[in-house]
Amino acid sequence: MAHQPAIANLARKTEHLYGQFKNLDTLDELVRAMNQRAENAEPPLMLDEESDRQIETAKAAISAMFRDKERAAIESGLKGYKDWFKRAFGNDSCETALKKTPWRVLSFNYDLLFELAFHEYFGIPNHANYIYSSTYLNSGFLLGTQQISDIDSGRFSFLKLHGSVGMSCYSFGGWRFHPPVPNSRAPYSLKADDFFDGERVRKQLIVFPHEKSWVNSNRYDQRKLPFAQYINNVWATAKIFAAQADEIHIIGYSVDNIDWIDFSSILNAAYSHGHPKILIEDPFMADSIAEFLKGHLPVGADVRAIKKHFERQ
Repeated sequence: MAHQPAIANLARKTEHLYGQFKNLDTLDELVRAMNQRAENAEPPLMLDEESDRQIETAKAAISAMFRDKERAAIESGLKGYKDWFKRAFGNDSCETALKKTPWRVLSFNYDLLFELAFHEYFGIPNHANYIYSSTYLNSGFLLGTQQISDIDSGRFSFLKLHGSVGMSCYSFGGWRFHPPVPNSRAPYSLKADDFFDGERVRKQLIVFPHEKSWVNSNRYDQRKLPFAQYINNVWATAKIFAAQADEIHIIGYSVDNIDWIDFSSILNAAYSHGHPKILIEDPFMADSIAEFLKGHLPVGADVRAIKKHFERQ
């Protein structure tokens, strides 16, 4: 990154931001700290301009960091994802598999590794800039447009509930993706224009926890949350999928307290329409997550700990 002055400057700004908080070691801890600052703001739903700039800088840095690591991830083979695709889609062709599979994926990850592995697994054409449309990932947006697309509830869907790296706002309500499609055969190289509009940091489609509550408030400044329509769309659809589910698999997700109010709304949607099995697939944390959920879900909830890696089921 250092060979690009703008990106290097972004890294310095982020390092300075970390320095304003004590005992931060990870991005999750930074997000938690910034979320706490936002919740304590006066009035509660507004931040000063400097805090807004810090949040946008942090988002751009997160996006740049994840994108910079994509080449190495592709070279690693992304085997875990591909093994899971085998589990979910079998040997069917792409078109048949996406129509037939019962799986719907709700992701809390910002990165593009799922998309890159999907692109390679099914041999998606390089020019397919509609990879997030209902033809493929069925994620609720169309790249390079200002459209929030419909999500087809009758086929496979991959919803990014916390947004995604690689997408930035270029006009109110519109999102542009750089490059046009996650392409496992042509790994991405960092470009300053993907993160900056002149000297100004581009707004990234990354959603911090406190912002989800702002979206549902009539007191927020829409200019600060151009992704509000997208968030409302994917979270509403996530609850529909949960209500239809016979099983909910929690894979590689720690059920962090910072997300609990929002995540529990998805589980509540599931229990309002039935009694799905909850399966925690994690070789290390399955037992502790299962105990936490048993203490917060309806009495008699069928919660099971599976202490294996998700792709090995």
